[in-house]
Amino acid sequence: MDLGGFVRTIGTRRGGGTKPFAPNDLADEALAVLKLHAEQRDRVIMIDAHVAPPTRVPRWMFLRALIALGASAASPNERMRTVRITVTGDDDWLTVRADGSASARASSRSAGELAAAMGGEPLPDGNGFRIPTLDALRRREGR
Repeated sequence: MDLGGFVRTIGTRRGGGTKPFAPNDLADEALAVLKLHAEQRDRVIMIDAHVAPPTRVPRWMFLRALIALGASAASPNERMRTVRITVTGDDDWLTVRADGSASARASSRSAGELAAAMGGEPLPDGNGFRIPTLDALRRREGR
């Protein structure tokens, strides 16, 4: 099974509603999955989400989006040996960005589609995506 097939097996649409979580809680899981892929083993992939605000989207979608972005940024066709993904945020948006890999811009469509399903969108430069923060979601709900 390729990495894409494996990632599609993560999570389920069943299992109740969404609960708030800190993006940093999923960084280690995403890194573990990325390290399973033979083409990624010779790369250093870092996910920095320590300062990211919480969100409330399906965890499995966010995890899949992180993995998709990491896999596309760490293309074996490029000489990049280190890939950095940063997760930051403000009052409204949680922004997930891969360093400026050409392959990330070309092949992170899956991450962008997942972002749209979570109420967000791909970044204009194609190097990541953004989704609403927990605070933004609560304001939309009138809380």
